[in-house]
Amino acid sequence: VNGLACVMLKAQLTHFQDAGKFLSLFAPEGLATYGCAILTMALVKFGIPLFQEKVDAARAVPPTLGGVVIASVVAKVFKWPLKTLADVAGAETFKGGLAVLPKLGLPTSVWAPLVSSPIDTLKV
Repeated sequence: VNGLACVMLKAQLTHFQDAGKFLSLFAPEGLATYGCAILTMALVKFGIPLFQEKVDAARAVPPTLGGVVIASVVAKVFKWPLKTLADVAGAETFKGGLAVLPKLGLPTSVWAPLVSSPIDTLKV
């Protein structure tokens, strides 16, 4: 068995537990969690590949990404009681919104020679 798969499985199993015990299949949280996992696996194994056979443009989306997106939308629309990142990491983690993300761009040192003397920079 792949070692990375074992590490990922162990990390994901905590989302199926509450207070150290696995969620009951008969509790709403357990039913939603197990149902979402089964839905995602079914979409990845059967649904998305079948759709990709019929629609060529769908091949641009990997089945795992498509399965997660569709299962997330279904869970949101039907208001399944699932744990979110805000529940696990805490609401304070996302308090700043997009403003806390790093800014994208190139360092000014890359552009400085081109701006100050572009002809000298391009000479060989």
